[in-house]
Amino acid sequence: TRGLRLPFGSTPIYRKELTAIRGVEGIDQIATALEVWDFGANQYQIVLGMNPEQKQVGPGRILKEGLVSGRVFTGDETGVTVVDRHYAALYSLKPGDTIAIGGESFSVLGIVDQKGSSQAGAANLYIPLQEAQELVGMYEGQVNQVYTSITDASRIHEIVASVTDQI
Repeated sequence: TRGLRLPFGSTPIYRKELTAIRGVEGIDQIATALEVWDFGANQYQIVLGMNPEQKQVGPGRILKEGLVSGRVFTGDETGVTVVDRHYAALYSLKPGDTIAIGGESFSVLGIVDQKGSSQAGAANLYIPLQEAQELVGMYEGQVNQVYTSITDASRIHEIVASVTDQI
């Protein structure tokens, strides 16, 4: 039971499906992520692979608005992580420390607080999307989470139905 795995019941969303979702009328912004569970020898951690450039919705927004110390990684960095404030306090982590994810060493760049934000996109550790994909053997473009903002809240049910039809 140790090691990295996708959450139970989680299936990959492919690039073709993401393109279709982007085309749904009423969707304003879209961001993607890959949630991975890491069952280590001494602890369990939720890892979220994400693109820090997607700052309008989803986990990129959490990192942009909630950074309390250090900095967020850029799209081309590897071997780096931003840590949730509560998780960092529990394990006495701070920028400059290292933490193991799937047996690999990651440098802590920053600490983030999700104050007032939705728990959607919340994780213990945030890493570059490509690294999360590599750690669990997924292809570039494969994710298991999609975050959107819509242009008209009164059409939410119609938009959700359209997105559901696409995947």
